[in-house]
Amino acid sequence: MGLLVKAHIELGPFFGQNLTNIRHLCLDGVSILVPEDEWCSVLMPLRDLQELSMSWCGLSRPLDPSLTRLENLSVIVLDGNKYYHPQCQKTFLHFKNIIILSLTNCGSNGTFPHKIFNIGTLSVIDTSWNNNLHGFLPEFPSSRSLYSLSVSNTNLSGEIPSFIGNMRKLSELNLSKCGFSRTISNSLLNLTKLVQIDSLDISNNNLSGRIPSFLFTSQSIELFHNQFSQLDKIRNVSRLYSLDLSSNDQFGPFSTSILQLSTLFVLHFSSNQFNGSVQLNKLLELSLTSFLSLSNNTLDGSIPNSIYIASSLQVFDLSLNNIYGTIISCHIPYAIPASCSLWILNLHGNLLDGPIPNSLSCCLKLKVLDLGLNQIIGGFPCFLKKISTLRILVLWKNKFQGSLRCSKTNKTWEIVQIVDIAFNNFSGKLPGKYFTTWERYIMHGEQETESKLMELVKIFTIFTSIDFSSNHFKGPITKEHMDFKELYIFLSKTTLSSEIPLSIGNLRRLESLCLSQN
Repeated sequence: MGLLVKAHIELGPFFGQNLTNIRHLCLDGVSILVPEDEWCSVLMPLRDLQELSMSWCGLSRPLDPSLTRLENLSVIVLDGNKYYHPQCQKTFLHFKNIIILSLTNCGSNGTFPHKIFNIGTLSVIDTSWNNNLHGFLPEFPSSRSLYSLSVSNTNLSGEIPSFIGNMRKLSELNLSKCGFSRTISNSLLNLTKLVQIDSLDISNNNLSGRIPSFLFTSQSIELFHNQFSQLDKIRNVSRLYSLDLSSNDQFGPFSTSILQLSTLFVLHFSSNQFNGSVQLNKLLELSLTSFLSLSNNTLDGSIPNSIYIASSLQVFDLSLNNIYGTIISCHIPYAIPASCSLWILNLHGNLLDGPIPNSLSCCLKLKVLDLGLNQIIGGFPCFLKKISTLRILVLWKNKFQGSLRCSKTNKTWEIVQIVDIAFNNFSGKLPGKYFTTWERYIMHGEQETESKLMELVKIFTIFTSIDFSSNHFKGPITKEHMDFKELYIFLSKTTLSSEIPLSIGNLRRLESLCLSQN
């Protein structure tokens, strides 16, 4: 296609003779090197053209007005071109049947292009990722048929205007990462009229005050990174599946009205100021919930056994709270069923004590286990080697003791990426075989990034980290310990001895090596 565009002189006859019936034309990523009037004229024979997508084509000037003669053109996608000019607004006004207009990341600057919103046929408008675009949202005609509006990642500011509620067909509204401020109780009161809205994203703004219950008529609500302080009692909610209120100023006891959200898949309330006791066993009655995070609050309570039998629960994050007791309330060997569906269990930074239950090894899908910064006792949990999917194990700063050797199992973690057992009382020699089996994955394993996982552990999976520091290991540093290619290794404050092996030269892509105080 790139060759065709460069041979633009021959394109006119080519389209005119062979492609006059074409309806969908996608030139995304093709470098358009000819002036706008020339490539626009080439498209003139395409009278049936309905969709034109020219994202990231290097366009630098406004569309030629001749393009408006394509009366059937209803979809225009021009993302990633640095062509923005006030003349653009006037050109778009003359497209008679335009339904979808996408102008993301187009270098738009100055005030918001309010004339675009006077195009009565538009159903979808996306002007996101134009960071230098400022001003206020213009008022919309109440009779318009707008279905989706996205102005995210712009510099719009002020109050979210109440007339948005006049757009009765609106289904998707994305105002995230702008500069909207003030309370929303009054400005969005008209949203009660938006009975069809499915997705509402007003995250990463400066909005404050109470969160009105009428917002919860949506299917997905993103309110994170604002300054909301309280949540109205939730009533009559039947279709909400995702609710993210993380990083706000919510305070007081955790609202029991959340229990009415029976269709909820994602519940994310981390980094607020919730306090007091939380009835986790009641919360886990939300049978469809797969992601549950209440991390970084000051909640207290105990871990209910129901987290291990919740058939849908995959991510459970209660880190950085005041949760007490044991990881499981009884120590029957098979108290955790084989049907355990957990992928991520993060209980970091609580007041948990007692040993890790053997039956935790029944969670065969577990990828992340973070029990760091608690008061957990016992030896190294060799039984967890039954979990072949485990990638991250954090036992940092507990009261573990004894050797790392596992005499009753030959299994090992072949895809492990992070092992942190620092600040415990482990002792004995470092088993070299652990390092050799882990090295195979470091060299050849796929480097997969899971966004929610990264949010929980605050570390990228593009490298592997081993932290055995501040324990009581002894003996030499062996060749196996130095046989990595891409790694963070921390072995400080142990009692390791002997010379550093020459194989340290194998650490070609080592990011960090700490052997201090040995």
